Amino acid sequence: MDGIKPGSDYRFTLAASFKWMTFSGGTVWSPKALLQQSYASLAMKPRGLFSIPTLVLIFATPLAAAAEPTQSVSNAALASAGRQATLKMIDYGTEYCDGASTVEAWLKALVGTEARSITWSGGKCVLVNDMRPGIDASSWPYCAQATIALVHPKDRDDSPLVEIYLEKPAHGRPGAAYAFRSLMMTCDDGPDYGRFRKDFEAPWDERFPPGAGAQRCKDE
Repeated sequence: MDGIKPGSDYRFTLAASFKWMTFSGGTVWSPKALLQQSYASLAMKPRGLFSIPTLVLIFATPLAAAAEPTQSVSNAALASAGRQATLKMIDYGTEYCDGASTVEAWLKALVGTEARSITWSGGKCVLVNDMRPGIDASSWPYCAQATIALVHPKDRDDSPLVEIYLEKPAHGRPGAAYAFRSLMMTCDDGPDYGRFRKDFEAPWDERFPPGAGAQRCKDE
């Protein structure tokens, strides 16, 4: 993927390993509390793409805008809200030692010198799956995306992506961050789709081992 350009109307459709499928249709968004309850039962499952029922490959394709409320805030405001969200807001109730850090600070520290740049954008959610309505369905238009340009990518499509889901805007301001999504190419050249922040950290560290000078807090 070449990154998410601000203002673009692109989604990512999912394809099974043996049969291509495009997911669309009516979906229902569930509140933050329902999402957190759903993820509580998944917290101990294996990380990464193989923890979900279908092996997915993801590619950009333009789709018509979904029938959702008209966006009342700018894409720039959504991007800013995602950057400044704290990690504890998107960790589904799990307490980590770095929970007070912002998503932007965490991501910058994680990628270190392996990234040439991190480009933030906002708009429709792109790491979506209509097979799980209400959790990460394609109808939700309030997300922030961080596209990572690597210093040494495997190929032109090797651009890790982090996405932050935001609640519906209120009083002209973006809603609070409540969910995390990610996609990156692993050491084995396969796509790794994550719904937890730690799902992104693990394959990143496997592919780009942190240096001796890396400073991260440690959870007890």
